[in-house]
Amino acid sequence: MEIFSDNKKILNSGVFITYNNKPSKLILKELDNLIINIIFKKDSSIKDLKFISEIISKNEMNFIFYNFYDNIDMTLTNPVKLGENKNSIIFMNFFISNIKDFEFHKIIYTFYKEDKK
Repeated sequence: MEIFSDNKKILNSGVFITYNNKPSKLILKELDNLIINIIFKKDSSIKDLKFISEIISKNEMNFIFYNFYDNIDMTLTNPVKLGENKNSIIFMNFFISNIKDFEFHKIIYTFYKEDKK
């Protein structure tokens, strides 16, 4: 089976629960084994929720979520472009859920591939 959304092929989609809120790692083989580290942090100096992405190296990046701990359900309004190779562009979208006072997050993710024209 193949699944498409608009003109983008779904490469991988799934759900996982973090283990004791420890960092998680996604490895995208379709983009030269790109590593995406998913990290949750508390920071009282930040008033609201905050999401940042950091490029660590050519094949590694961090997605850091600040203050995602109190009955949070969050998704991006548009998928994130992760990168491209000679034939395609790779995107990711996610939905994060957390229940207050529990030490885990549920992450629903989807990776998309759009062929270059």
